[in-house]
Amino acid sequence: MGAGQSHVNIYLELKDQEYKGEGYTVTSSKKITTESANFEVVTHSIDYKVPDSRYFDIYIYNNKGTPHNASYIFAYCSPWIPSHVAKEVKAYYSILTPHIPLVISFVRGSNDIHNCEIDKLRSAGWNKAAYITEYSSEKTLLELLKQQFTKLLWDRTIQFTMANDNENVMGRKQELNDINYRFIFIPREYQSSLGLQSLYGLDYDNYEPTTPDPPYSESKNQIDPYFLTSVNDQYYAGILVYFAREKGKPAGTSKEKDNENKVLLLEFIDPSKQKKQIKRKDKDGYWWAEETVPYNNDASLIQALAGIKSEAEKEDINTVLIDKRDKYLGVTFETAESGPYKKYTHKFSKAYKTALLFERRDPGLAKLKQLAITAMNVEVYYLQAGGKEDKKPFLIVLDEDATPEKKKGYHFNNKEEFKDWVAFTFNRKGTQEPLKDKELTEKLYEKVKLIDQYGPCTNELHLLRDLVYKILMAKDEDPPPEVPKPKEPPRPDLYPEQPKPPEPLPLGWIITGSVGGAVFIIGSTVGYGVYWYNTTIRLLT
Repeated sequence: MGAGQSHVNIYLELKDQEYKGEGYTVTSSKKITTESANFEVVTHSIDYKVPDSRYFDIYIYNNKGTPHNASYIFAYCSPWIPSHVAKEVKAYYSILTPHIPLVISFVRGSNDIHNCEIDKLRSAGWNKAAYITEYSSEKTLLELLKQQFTKLLWDRTIQFTMANDNENVMGRKQELNDINYRFIFIPREYQSSLGLQSLYGLDYDNYEPTTPDPPYSESKNQIDPYFLTSVNDQYYAGILVYFAREKGKPAGTSKEKDNENKVLLLEFIDPSKQKKQIKRKDKDGYWWAEETVPYNNDASLIQALAGIKSEAEKEDINTVLIDKRDKYLGVTFETAESGPYKKYTHKFSKAYKTALLFERRDPGLAKLKQLAITAMNVEVYYLQAGGKEDKKPFLIVLDEDATPEKKKGYHFNNKEEFKDWVAFTFNRKGTQEPLKDKELTEKLYEKVKLIDQYGPCTNELHLLRDLVYKILMAKDEDPPPEVPKPKEPPRPDLYPEQPKPPEPLPLGWIITGSVGGAVFIIGSTVGYGVYWYNTTIRLLT
């Protein structure tokens, strides 16, 4: 605030653009921080158009360009030596609160950067450049950002649930372009919760989530809870939901039925950890995956969202959750139980390329690549014995091209890993000619009948696995499989070696034993000997 000083006005809300003043030009750019994807930074680079830049004070405003009608956050004044001239001003934000700066940095050189808490700058109002160290933090930038964000939210979190919970949550819409936008949900109170069914609607008047219209049960954005297992009942600083419109932005955004637009990506933010991202993988929303979606600014984010949408809409897909034992979205589910196994049949309305998932991931079946087969019905078999059901299936049967006579079977190799699975094949008896189509299908179900016949002979899962594998691999020429027997424990020896008697006590131990024990016994024995001699031997003589 020195006499004769000119002003450089920094407008924090002017992001990704150029603006000018008398004697200077500012170019702003926004990107995700290298320290953490949970924060973003807007860099305001100053190009001084005069020979001596020491005669500029820097005034920072948290708006889009109204210096006379709004108070400034801080004024960086009187850099009397060239090394004190700030070349850049950086404003750091959480991606959950993109309009509330957490940290302001003054960059005077590559090794002369001062990261300042915004509250300290506000409190001071202004100071000379030489004293900026009074507000500079000694923490690392990431530590400072986490501290300031926790302070901003008072360490409040949202509990995410699978229900229709909606309690003490603030929400707002942020436009990315005419096609893409996102909802940002943050906690209002310490007891905040947000349910799956309230993710896609927003009350624009009260800035809070709401049950969308049309109802969730009719929405194109339904997500089976199976895909949200890792985030269910967890606590987050905020949740982001990314949408894509089929057409451009409507005139009355507040009247927009957001649930009619397509959800592409969910982000669950915990500043202390890497954020969780769950993205759409198919047209109907029956396949979602927890995968990293990298981006470092709005442009790359919009490009990533366009890629998700394009890939998801490429073709129709039937998603089979082979570890599910009951109904899920997009499928008709049937269960049949035999003695040694359970069969779960996943039925679809049409035959599409099939994606098999186990624990929400591609299981990596060696002989069955993802989306390699078009199927309408998929049978998944699990072994059971001794009241226990196996953790992984042993057989998967798909009706290729929805043709019942043309089924493909894939089975385990009696190993734990899916990568060891093999396709079911069989040669005509006495030849090397492989069976095909109907004959191969019939042979496969013959094997299943043999499993049904011989499987109940054991109630131990590991023995049943051995037996089933032998049945699946046996040729027609092979004899019927022998039921494996559990190993019997060795019979006990009828004449075990007898333990040796203990050594007698030394004489000295007997004599010098306790008075009430050994000495008493010895004394009694001697007394009885004298009595016997007097009454027997002397009478005889």
